[in-house]
Amino acid sequence: MPRTFMVGTLDDKPLLVIKLDELTYFVDLDTKEVVEDKPGLPPLKDADLIKRVLKAADESK
Repeated sequence: MPRTFMVGTLDDKPLLVIKLDELTYFVDLDTKEVVEDKPGLPPLKDADLIKRVLKAADESK
C-alpha cells in the first residue's frame, strides 16, 4: 500500500498519514513526533499510543 503524506503549505515538512483505530495521526519521520488530526495538530502525549502509531508507520514501508 503506498504511503500518504500531508503537506499544509510549500514550507511545511511532509508528514506521514497513519490511520489507526479509525483515527488519523501524522508522523514526522525525522523526529518521530506524532500529532493528532485535530485543529492545531496537538502532539500525542500517551506513550503507548505513540508506540503503536510509530509501529504502524514503520510497517507502512
